[in-house]
This record gives sequence, C-alpha cells and structure tokens, in this order.
Amino acid sequence: MFKKCVIISGGLGSRMLPITKYVPKASIIVNDKKLSSHSIEFLRGNKVESIFMTYNYLSQNLFSDFKSEVDAFINTEDKDNSFFITSTFLSDIDEPIIIIPCDIIFEIDLTKLYDEYFKLNSPHVMVVPIKSVDGIIGNYVHFEKNNITKLSRSDVSEYYLSGIQIVNPKKLNSILSEKIGR
Repeated sequence: MFKKCVIISGGLGSRMLPITKYVPKASIIVNDKKLSSHSIEFLRGNKVESIFMTYNYLSQNLFSDFKSEVDAFINTEDKDNSFFITSTFLSDIDEPIIIIPCDIIFEIDLTKLYDEYFKLNSPHVMVVPIKSVDGIIGNYVHFEKNNITKLSRSDVSEYYLSGIQIVNPKKLNSILSEKIGR
C-alpha cells in the first residue's frame, strides 16, 4: 500500500477567484470541512503513513490550517510543481508515492491502484484517468496500450486526467539524470 502522499497546494487558485484571494484552495470549506481535509481523512483511513503538502501562495494560512493534519510542508515558492520530486528529501524515495491536487475530493480504491501500478511494471510515473462527463470541460487524455498519446482541452476523449499521479521519485530522477547528463 502507498506509504506517502504529496498534496500539491501551492497554486494561486485563479479559477476560484475571488475567494482564493484570501483563502488558499486547500482551505476552502466544502461540506463543513476544508477541501484538502476530505482527502487527508481518506488517505489516513487508508493507512497512508506520511502526508506532505506543498506551499507557496498564502503559506501562513496553509500552515495554520493544516499543521495538525500533515507531516511536513514542502516549500515550492518560485519553483515549478515538480520541484519537490527532484530537489527535496523526497527525491531518493524508491517506492511509489501518490500525488494529488489540493482541490479535489476523491474516493478511489487505493489497493487496486497500488496493484495496478505494479501490474504495469512500476512505471516512473503513472497518471490516473477518470471518466469524462458530458458538458464539463477537462484535460482530456488519449491513450493506447497504457501509454498517453495526447492531452487536450478540446479534443474530447472518454477520460480526463484526474490530477492524481503515482510517482517513484528515485526512478524518475534516475531517468531525468540520464536525459540531462547529470
């Protein structure tokens, strides 16, 4: 089972303005609970041992809102979303970790997802698609034989990218090092 999770929560939340001018996306109240608290409860209930949260925008709010719910915060100020995989204490982890965006509420069979990761021969990165819904625009994903062939906002597909990913940081960093000659 997954032991570690990273919640990506450093974005500005521009699509949720004006509320995110003062409140980070992760802290928006949905059904009487902070948005990311839904995910954190689900993950803890599924025996995820360590939950980390990235921060950038309105970081002091995130610290006060989630200090008792997550194990550590990862500074991504002035960095891209993948910074934590290549340049933090997570970079040498040699096991699959689950990465989720802060602005979703989900319930997924994590055991099945974990098993699927290994059935696919433990890829460096595995994205988790979800069924698309008529009338809602998303990031459509097209794939053949478990490989992504196209991402599009306009070329409709049966699936969206959910934002959930499974990453083995050590494996990913190894292949990145080979590509850039480190």
